[in-house]
Amino acid sequence: MNLRGIHRSKQLSFIPPRILWSHPMNRNTRIAASLTLALGLCATAAAQSVDGFFLQARAGSASATSSDFDKDVTAAQITGGYRWGAFGVEAGYVNFNGFEGERDVFDLEADVDGFTLGGNFRAPFGTGWYFGARAGAFFWQADADTLVPSSTQPGRFLVVRRDESSTDLYAGVSLGYDFNEQVGLGLAYDYFGPEGDDVSLETNVLSVVGEIRF
Repeated sequence: MNLRGIHRSKQLSFIPPRILWSHPMNRNTRIAASLTLALGLCATAAAQSVDGFFLQARAGSASATSSDFDKDVTAAQITGGYRWGAFGVEAGYVNFNGFEGERDVFDLEADVDGFTLGGNFRAPFGTGWYFGARAGAFFWQADADTLVPSSTQPGRFLVVRRDESSTDLYAGVSLGYDFNEQVGLGLAYDYFGPEGDDVSLETNVLSVVGEIRF
């Protein structure tokens, strides 16, 4: 009888791996471990980063997500800010002008520029490498011109202009290399979301980014 009790006890103590994996306490443990690891990485990044001002310049290619515009244009950005360790604030100016396209056989042209205000994160890793991210508000203004045929003068065209401004999201990530404590160079992807009543120019930007810190 005692042997059967021992045998039953061994059976009850066996829990299949799938049950262990789905057990609420194990899920909570994994979540806690993930959060601890993320906080640890952020703390490490903050410890390796230096407080101070920075200035960035970005130049690259911008493409509108709208099918009305099929031509990429040159994008230029200038950004400055301050970081406390890995985290910081920034403000800048963005310009991507000269979008061209066609809608219902009408020629379109659009220019977009504006100011940015947001926060950023920059984490060094390996030997000299860094990862960056940023997000914030994009205060934009757009001018869109449409070339339409004149209804009163056959063979002639009129330019219809739409001016619009609003505030939308911008966000981006970057990866690069720091040559020393003051100078870094990398590649960046940014999204800008100008979305108005008459103008839709959500834009993806790929650029080279240079940064100096002081």
